[in-house]
Amino acid sequence: MTAATDILLSEAARLIPTLLALVDERGGESGLEQAHHRLKRAKSRLSGAGLGAALGLDPRNELAVFEGVLKDLSDRASRPAERASGERNLQIAALRFLDFCALISHRLEQPELAPRYEPSTEEDLGRRQLRALELLVRSLVNETADNQETLRQRLEAAFGAERVRTWLKTADPGDLLSGTTFSELVSIFVDKHAFHTHHEPLFHETRYLRYLDDKRETIRSFLEDVRRLRNIVAHNRRISPIQLALLDHYYEELAQPVGEAFRSRKTTVDPQAFMQVSDAQLDGWFNALKEDVGAIREDLRGLTGVTRGIDLRTQFIDLRTQLIDRRTQVMSIGVKALLVTAVLGALIPLWEVVLYFSQRWEARSFASHYAGIADEIYHRENNPTVALSLIERAIALDPANPRLQAAKAYMDGMAAVRELLNLDRPLFKEELDRAHKALASAAWLERLDDRLAEPHILRGQIYMALDRERDDLAGAAFERAVAIAPRNGFALMRLAALKQRARDADGALALLDRALAIDPHDKWSWLWRGIVHAETLKQWDKAREDYAKALEIDSRFDLAHYNIGWTWINQAPADYAKALASFERVLQINPNYKEAYHAIGFAFASQRQYEVARFHYNRALQLDPNYLTAWKWRAVINQDMGLRKEALADFAKAMELSPRDPDLYVRRARTFQLDEQNDKAIADLTFASQLRPDIGRIWTTLGDVYRRTNQHTAAIESYGRALEINPKDELALMGRAESRGANGDRKGAQEDFSAAFAVVNYRPERIWLRRGHFNQLYGDHEQALDDFRQARKAAPTDFESCLAEASQLVDMSRIKEADPTIAACRRLRPQDAALIDLQKRLQLLVDRAEAERTDDPDSNQNHNQDAN
Repeated sequence: MTAATDILLSEAARLIPTLLALVDERGGESGLEQAHHRLKRAKSRLSGAGLGAALGLDPRNELAVFEGVLKDLSDRASRPAERASGERNLQIAALRFLDFCALISHRLEQPELAPRYEPSTEEDLGRRQLRALELLVRSLVNETADNQETLRQRLEAAFGAERVRTWLKTADPGDLLSGTTFSELVSIFVDKHAFHTHHEPLFHETRYLRYLDDKRETIRSFLEDVRRLRNIVAHNRRISPIQLALLDHYYEELAQPVGEAFRSRKTTVDPQAFMQVSDAQLDGWFNALKEDVGAIREDLRGLTGVTRGIDLRTQFIDLRTQLIDRRTQVMSIGVKALLVTAVLGALIPLWEVVLYFSQRWEARSFASHYAGIADEIYHRENNPTVALSLIERAIALDPANPRLQAAKAYMDGMAAVRELLNLDRPLFKEELDRAHKALASAAWLERLDDRLAEPHILRGQIYMALDRERDDLAGAAFERAVAIAPRNGFALMRLAALKQRARDADGALALLDRALAIDPHDKWSWLWRGIVHAETLKQWDKAREDYAKALEIDSRFDLAHYNIGWTWINQAPADYAKALASFERVLQINPNYKEAYHAIGFAFASQRQYEVARFHYNRALQLDPNYLTAWKWRAVINQDMGLRKEALADFAKAMELSPRDPDLYVRRARTFQLDEQNDKAIADLTFASQLRPDIGRIWTTLGDVYRRTNQHTAAIESYGRALEINPKDELALMGRAESRGANGDRKGAQEDFSAAFAVVNYRPERIWLRRGHFNQLYGDHEQALDDFRQARKAAPTDFESCLAEASQLVDMSRIKEADPTIAACRRLRPQDAALIDLQKRLQLLVDRAEAERTDDPDSNQNHNQDAN
């Protein structure tokens, strides 16, 4: 038994007499083994309600749980064999008992019952484990279904359609399980049929989860206690050290078996990935429920006020409209009668005519009011859906007004454009048809009134959405709009966006300054100022200042939060914690923001947390199965995880969406190369070079494939094409150097390495490392060693450089230098197989040197003389 177990049992034994004294069970034996029997005796004497009152526990639920905890501890403590074989379980039982003692002590204000034992625990670790356990269970359940529809059908069969509908009402889009409570999630996970079918194989051979005879019931028991601890945190209460120790046990019992299954490829769920979370993300996760409730409450308050105002106005307008319609009918008849009476020489009273025109004027006034609000909502909030609904109400009040019909056509067209502008792939036919219909609307609007700026704005937007080859047409349209309406801030902002796309930062900023001079509270112009400073000028701090201005105007402006997140990723060094906090804020505002899921996935993938990254890309694809960016980056992640079959499937889907995207072929070629399908890699790269012969990276990658398949002449030619496009491509220079060396041109090789050193501005250790291997290959070991040392100097924490230097020292039998170098490598990656082999080689050298020293009498004599 470990010291920790002894301490726990001693502390429990110390508290038993105090506990029994509360129920008048004083004297006699009070060890752990007898405690449960004496408590039962007290219950028969006091009744369940009396025992609960004496202990400060609710007799309806808490008392029964406490009795079970005490019985469990008594039984385990009385079985010596259990102490040796199930020490973890004994510790869990003791911790559960001590946790109840702390609760009773608090409620009854009995400090002598409070445990003195405080295990060494970390609250931050406990919070991470709570989050990880919930995500772990949710991911395991999600993994059992190919998609959300299959999961929904299976859950309906198990729990009933009505219950699943309840979950769907509160679930995030594309994530049914997010609508369940934690207790419901546990019920789904440990459902008898589902567990035996899907989850039991993961836990079949594990040495964990032996607390109860049945592993499924053990998991249920542990997760029910996790729920209790989770609720403590959710209510802003601190978890005690004893509870943290319990949680640590629960996490280990559940995460270890799943981790073993992950490493043996039985599951794609990696528990460790869920522990890698920033402080901001962690706080956001625990605050999400409160924050969502608060946000909903605020939204409801606001909506109530707005709705009440709209309802009152609607009722008023409807009454007026009914009155107008009645008057119109009367006047219509009256006009006909007027004509008749005019013939007959009779006239109707003048006041009827005045009333008719008064009512018509009032209806048009309300219609104009709706149109004005629609225009403001569209241009300020970029929300064509709400704007169109208001325009339609205006048209109902004033159907003959051509200006309202024009506004509807304009907003219909802009709604189509908004969707097209956000696409990351070629247009489908139906999307192209919508664009052409919007162009027709622009032409109709211009013929209706050529003095309006709106037709030209709409036309410019459509040209921007279609393709970059029409940017000249888009620019002409926006400039025409500005010429017609010089104070149209929206036209200025869109023209600035076009100039930003052409990397004309000065022109874009000048236009945005004009727009902000017209309206300093235009959040869209502040947003685009930030985009110019970030994407073109790489001025991250200035960009964040501009985005902050936009957020001062609208704190829930999701695009501003989103762009702030990317500035933290793109700056050097990246700050992933701040980036993730921004992206998570986006999802709190707009849970359907697929690009935010991509951004979070990208951030985690950049930190090599691939399982978490994949989870977020899956969410993005659930929201939009045609989201090209998500398919591409999930493929890259699968490739990095060694899941090449899955990567190739994702690339294939991406290519269906964008069959002429050369980047996809380059990336798929790398997967083919890793899978040793070099012919397919060359075919992909050749096709990519035909699509875009002006992209140097394609030729560099093609050269790499030729070089690695010993087709060095073809490799040199491909690298040459890359260097014609970009003479400063250090990767092409390094690759060509190696192929030149393989073809016997060592002088040319060294010239290319020197040229690579002259142009490199990112990770120079790569060049030192590759030149070192080159020199090593051709027998120049001193120069190779110097190169490897330069690589380590450039990147002290780069394991490959460290290993290369250590390996070279061993090859040169320089034992005294090799030993500390290997030790430095071990600090970077202690379990690396190649490093372990190198240590064995070094030990053989040491043993051989020692043996030679022992066998050489002259060496011994000299050694003794030195000693004397």
